[in-house]
Amino acid sequence: MEFPLPGPDGKFGRQDPALISSGNQLGLDPNDPDAKDDIVSLNEMHVPVNHDVILEITSKDVIHSVAIQAMRIGQDAIPGSEIPICSSR
Repeated sequence: MEFPLPGPDGKFGRQDPALISSGNQLGLDPNDPDAKDDIVSLNEMHVPVNHDVILEITSKDVIHSVAIQAMRIGQDAIPGSEIPICSSR
């Protein structure tokens, strides 16, 4: 599982499924200045303490079941769909 995080500028770079490759798993647009400082975390998600969080769940290939026990949430990841999941304090 990959988790994109905005870099120091606090902005996510543009993503495009057509740009997905073995070297660009999330399809980040290399020409977007906001993407230059984005961080991709592999299999490790970091969230701020005592803040509401919105996760955008999606899949590249098939339906996957995503569950985060500590946040008491679960959702299917569906290719081509971004499904927001909200977790509050």
